[in-house]
Amino acid sequence: MLAILAVAVIGKLVGCGAAALACGMDWARSARVGCGMISRGEVGLIVTAMGASTGIFDRPEVAVMVAVVLLTTLLTPVALRGAFRLKSVQDVVEGLVEPDPALGEVDRVQETA
Repeated sequence: MLAILAVAVIGKLVGCGAAALACGMDWARSARVGCGMISRGEVGLIVTAMGASTGIFDRPEVAVMVAVVLLTTLLTPVALRGAFRLKSVQDVVEGLVEPDPALGEVDRVQETA
């Protein structure tokens, strides 16, 4: 089950984070997108229920899938809290957060402004 959970989390982080990077977001914002998409939710439960009702999935497989849905749903807000602690240069430039001189962000903001 841990391997499936790891693949589920890493797949969303990498897949959605890479798409956000490709759309022009910086690393911090891309991490936020990836973390926000970790949760599997109702679609996973619907697919699991349909597979169980048609006999495609056995009881142990259903238990693993439901556990992964629950764990990813619980993990998402924790991961998002960490991702929003990351400083984003785009947030500083747009005035959403104050620049941190200790990180050298003032210089970068002045260069782009």
